[in-house]
Amino acid sequence: MSDKSLYTRSVERAIDILECFMERDVLSLHEIAEATSLPDSTALRIINSLRKRGYVARVPCGKTYRLGDRFLLFTACENQSYVRLKSAGTASMQALYQSYDENLQLFTFNGAEFCSVLAFESTRMTHPPIWEEKRKWGPSAAGRIFLAYQDEEQKRLLDPEGQVENEALAKIIDDGYTLCVDPKDISVVGIAAPVFLPSGALQAVLQLSGPASRFVNERIMDKIKDTARTAQEISRLLGEQMGTAAGGAHQDGGEIG
Repeated sequence: MSDKSLYTRSVERAIDILECFMERDVLSLHEIAEATSLPDSTALRIINSLRKRGYVARVPCGKTYRLGDRFLLFTACENQSYVRLKSAGTASMQALYQSYDENLQLFTFNGAEFCSVLAFESTRMTHPPIWEEKRKWGPSAAGRIFLAYQDEEQKRLLDPEGQVENEALAKIIDDGYTLCVDPKDISVVGIAAPVFLPSGALQAVLQLSGPASRFVNERIMDKIKDTARTAQEISRLLGEQMGTAAGGAHQDGGEIG
């Protein structure tokens, strides 16, 4: 077979893999290989190439894959999972935003960058700016949530210097939230909580943030509880939209704090 034929076949196989996601949002390696009639090793090689370019992303806390954000930008359309997430987020976030008038954002993560799905910006003059649409991983509140649900290999890739200790990550999973300063601006404090798919896989992170001078006050425990509960509500609504109960940690509304 000529080099040109090999190149054409590789492109066709990559397209075959992308088209697998037309029927389902999340697929395992074996399901992709089976749908494309490829050996697992061949499918994994192509998937890894697509991941490097952002066209496929690995779902945190699981051996499954979804379409990457680069693919969504390239096609200029939204994956159905993003439509559901925006719908669930909009319905749930408004009350939290109105209660505290602080920056409120819902993020997904494509393996290297945060992607802002929804954002409510504080009306107060002294508020920090809302995060840009894309942002590299860092040990912020949202970043710590994403890191906690990665596999060990991805944790080492994202945090090679071990900025966040394993004990802290285990506590995040146990508590169902985290509270910390933003490493890019230590005057800013954020509370973040996980949003889960019905399977229990992490889908997004909800973050409430503001300047420490006003954010950390007598209502801080209320902010933590309300942020965690709102994330649980988004998970529940996602489950309803997908026709099943939402999974994941703290989905029963366990006590916070």
